[in-house]
Amino acid sequence: MTASPPGCSAVNTRRVSLALAVLTATALLAVSAAPQGPILDAGTLVISRSGAVVGREEFTVRRGRSGGPDGYTITSTATYPPASPRVTLSPAVELGPDSIPVQVQFDIHGDGQARVYARFGPRRVTLRVVRPGGESARELPATGREIVADDSVFGLYAIPPARGTRQAVFPRSGARLPAEVVDRGTERTTLQGVPRELRHDVLRLGSQERHLWYDQDGRLMKVEIPALSLMAERESR
Repeated sequence: MTASPPGCSAVNTRRVSLALAVLTATALLAVSAAPQGPILDAGTLVISRSGAVVGREEFTVRRGRSGGPDGYTITSTATYPPASPRVTLSPAVELGPDSIPVQVQFDIHGDGQARVYARFGPRRVTLRVVRPGGESARELPATGREIVADDSVFGLYAIPPARGTRQAVFPRSGARLPAEVVDRGTERTTLQGVPRELRHDVLRLGSQERHLWYDQDGRLMKVEIPALSLMAERESR
C-alpha cells in the first residue's frame, strides 16, 4: 500500500500554496458540478491477506459523470486496518459509456498525504500529484484503452472492464503495465465460504493475474490477487 508519487519538481512555498488552493477549488467545483445520477450499485468489500482481515472498502457506482449524464462514476474509500485506520485511500473514477476511464481523483491519507489527479486523453495520460510540500506532473503515452488499477483498492472494478488488450495505469505510483481482460464465462467459486456460480473475468497485468467475479446483474462480488495473497469479498447485507 505504498503511495510513492512520480518524481517531484522543486517549487517554492508560495507556488505550492497557490497550486494547492487552485487544485482544491477546481476539485470542489468538479464535485459540485457532477450529476447526482442514480445509484447503480453500492457495497462493502472485506479485504483479507492470507485469510486475515486487513481492510475494508465502501464503494458506490452512479450513472453519469462531471462531463455529462453518460458514463459512470465510481467512488470508493478503503481503510487499513478497518477498526482503527492508519491508511485511507479514496479514489473517484469517471468512466465513459464504454467503461474507459476519463479522469480520476485519488486521495491518500496516512501513508504520505497526497491528492493525485489523472486525466485520460486519446494520446496521453496526464498525472498530477499534489502534496503539502510540493507538486509534480508527468505525462504517459496513452492507448485509448486504459484501465485504472491499484494493489489496495478493489472497487475500481465495480464496472466490468471492457475485454481485450488494455493498458493499466496506477495513479498512486504513476506506473503502467500492459494488460488484458479475458472473459472466462460463468464458473464456480466461493463467496464467504458459500459455493456460487459467478461470471469470471481475468485481468492480466504483466505476469500477474487478478480474478474479478460478478453476479448475473454485473455487480462486483469478489476480487482475488493470488500473487499478493489478497482477496476482497462483498459483504452480505
